[in-house]
Amino acid sequence: MMEQLTNEFITSNQSALHLALALLLGMLIGIERGWVARDKSAGSRVAGIRTHALIGLLGGVSGLLAETLTPWAFPLMFAAVATIALMGWREQVAQNGDMSITGLIGLLLAFSFGAMAVAVSPTLATACAVV
Repeated sequence: MMEQLTNEFITSNQSALHLALALLLGMLIGIERGWVARDKSAGSRVAGIRTHALIGLLGGVSGLLAETLTPWAFPLMFAAVATIALMGWREQVAQNGDMSITGLIGLLLAFSFGAMAVAVSPTLATACAVV
């Protein structure tokens, strides 16, 4: 009986579970980026754990919207995230001269893995995110 309920829950809530995975993958990347930058002063990072998690979720939402509404959802939202992240990176360079682009790439990957978790393969997205 419990197995049947579990299977029914998983089957009827695929989109919600994939969006939760997108959020968690973004959070995982944010934790790693936060650990790398743990010695930096507060406010000196462009994005932290919450931002990465939300970007992962946004990627998942864009994947869902691309499947259900319009295929333009993913590229438009990706371009918006890339633009905002690039502006943050540029400000970081101006403030402290740190030209590392790894944080920017991490944000874009969090978005992409979130979309991948929803629209392509949750397993593949997870495998990519943990590498």
